[in-house]
Amino acid sequence: MNTGLTRNDVSEFSSILLEAKRLYSEAVSNAPSREKLWGWGFPHMKAYWKTTNESMESLLHYAEVEPHIAVNHHNKGHLQGFVAERMLQYLGGKGLDIGRQEFCSAAHSSPDITFHVAGKTLTTDFLYRLGICANIQEHLELKELNTILELGAGLGTLSRCIKLMNPKVRYFILDLPETLLFSFCYLRSNFPNASYKYVTRKEDMASGLDGYEFVFVPSHFSPELPKLKIDLAVNTHSLGEMRQEHSLYYMKLFQTHLQVRHFYSLNRYLEPYRTNPEASVSAMLDPHWTTVRWDFNPTITVIDRPTIPVDLMCTLELLVERVPESKRKESDYGKLSQEWLTKAKETELKGQAWHRSMWESVRLNPNLENLPLYVEFLGNAECREWPYYRDLLISLGGQVPQITPSAEKLFAQRQSKLRRKIRGMIRAVGKKVLAWLGI
Repeated sequence: MNTGLTRNDVSEFSSILLEAKRLYSEAVSNAPSREKLWGWGFPHMKAYWKTTNESMESLLHYAEVEPHIAVNHHNKGHLQGFVAERMLQYLGGKGLDIGRQEFCSAAHSSPDITFHVAGKTLTTDFLYRLGICANIQEHLELKELNTILELGAGLGTLSRCIKLMNPKVRYFILDLPETLLFSFCYLRSNFPNASYKYVTRKEDMASGLDGYEFVFVPSHFSPELPKLKIDLAVNTHSLGEMRQEHSLYYMKLFQTHLQVRHFYSLNRYLEPYRTNPEASVSAMLDPHWTTVRWDFNPTITVIDRPTIPVDLMCTLELLVERVPESKRKESDYGKLSQEWLTKAKETELKGQAWHRSMWESVRLNPNLENLPLYVEFLGNAECREWPYYRDLLISLGGQVPQITPSAEKLFAQRQSKLRRKIRGMIRAVGKKVLAWLGI
């Protein structure tokens, strides 16, 4: 049963917020500039941070209602009932017992977004996170996992759902310090009796992280993480919002440093090309994974976003399992890549089957036979992934396929516009950002 704090626990809320602000200050006292990491989201974070001067309840309510931390698009409004009804039907079809006593929204959830079903207080965001858990649960028994690491947990609503399903799990959260303050407050108030560690110095890593139920790790300390055994690493809705170099860095952390057994990703795929300096490819997986789940625009995201056109919020849901080093054979990857490519060529419609086949073929062994087909589609469809795979094809000595004149014009114009925009942002923000961060 969830024994989180309620709105009446005013003094406890105040203590948690003061502690969070103190730990944040200690953690960033010698941290590098994070303005580049926030990029276009920086103005939104400034608005969120104004709430830290108010009560913790105000802070959490603001983060719940606004989309940039909770990342939910229909917490309130005239479509709330449709979203909730369909999500409850989906969860029931997955065999998730919503009647369990602990399955309810946080006791201090904003009244602006809550509703009641059979005497239970719920939000659409809570149901959405349960939907993610249900999808993972189809392949992994969550209650049997010992250690989970979530990259970019936001407010911590998915972390809370997983913890409700597996109270014994050790949960690491790796995030930007500004966001980590919110998840720290949210999870501390929901699990007040849980043990926790907030890393404020790189020396904290060496002193040991064992024995804590929650470990909060600011992103600039990630290089100091020990080689942890992680049963499941999770990222939802942020790898595709980072710059490409940062997204690749975290994937390298998962694939070469940490001992990750399973990785779950719910991120952008095949979205229209845009000028924002975000990652072209969200989750760049190496060949050493076996795909357990591959679903384009999974049902939970379609339900959650009923008014957003499909091509403006395309999402790929992935669950993969790491291939043990003893079973890795490079020759096998080439053979498997060719088999997936053959499947793609035999598929008439460029839908789920074709894209899964091409994605697997290129992931396992990018070469001069599969890349041109993939690059040609991405270019003509004006997808955000095109620049990355085009450059990969060129690096292998391949010739870039010709694409439509409108697509050629779009990429050329937007690349030029992007360069101008980035220069302008750097000039405009400059000293103001550094002063506000205290760096």
